[in-house]
Amino acid sequence: FLQSNECPIFYSITVSGKSTIYVTPEEALLSFSIITYHDQPSEARTENNQISRNVINFLINQSVKEKHIQTQHIQIGKNYKHERNPNNEKKYQAT
Repeated sequence: FLQSNECPIFYSITVSGKSTIYVTPEEALLSFSIITYHDQPSEARTENNQISRNVINFLINQSVKEKHIQTQHIQIGKNYKHERNPNNEKKYQAT
C-alpha cells in the first residue's frame, strides 16, 4: 500500500504506426446505357445490338471473362423530342 507521501508510478508504452497495402482489385462494376435512334424500330434494335456486341468484344479482349459480363435489358419505343435528340430526326430509339 502507498503511504501518503508516496506518488504512484505509472508505466506506459505508446505505439503508433501507419501501414499502406496496395492490392489489385478483384472486381469492377460498370454500368452504362447504349441509346440508338432510327426511323424503324427493327433498325434501332439491330444497331443497338451491334454496339452492345462491340462493347462485349472489347471487354473480352481486355481479359474480362464472358461469364462475368451481363446485359440488363433492351427497350424499344417511340422517340419524342427531348434534350438528347432535339431535332427529333429519328422516330424510334433503342435503349
